[in-house]
Amino acid sequence: MHILYITKLRIICKFFFTKENINCEKKAYFIFEENIYSFLTIMNITNYYIQNKLNKLS
Repeated sequence: MHILYITKLRIICKFFFTKENINCEKKAYFIFEENIYSFLTIMNITNYYIQNKLNKLS
């Protein structure tokens, strides 16, 4: 899997599934393998969420 995806998975896990970080990555890999489109949708939502966080901080 592309390194960018892996990095984003970790960011998603940090923001949304803090208590279950290890399982989260496995779930995210499963989503990726099952359906690339839902995975990309999650990525887009996450990008939007992170961008908003960064904008509020600056």
